[in-house]
Amino acid sequence: MLRSVSPYNTALAGQVATVFKGETLRSMLLNAYGWWKVSQIAYIASIIAFALGGLVLLTSAFALATGRKPATTADALPNRKAHVKVA
Repeated sequence: MLRSVSPYNTALAGQVATVFKGETLRSMLLNAYGWWKVSQIAYIASIIAFALGGLVLLTSAFALATGRKPATTADALPNRKAHVKVA
């Protein structure tokens, strides 16, 4: 037991260093992969959002250009010619 805890045990020290570095590398790579995946999904969502925004812009411009104008049934103020006498 004392032999494995001894600071002079190079085999154990090498194994501990390898395990620590391996776990650290694995966690860093998984973290990088996870955030890459999040950014990939956000990129695709932003492209879809811009495409939908452009579609809404086009449809609203089309509706404004070709929209119906309601028929006027009665004027609020009928046109009255002013009676001005010209001398």
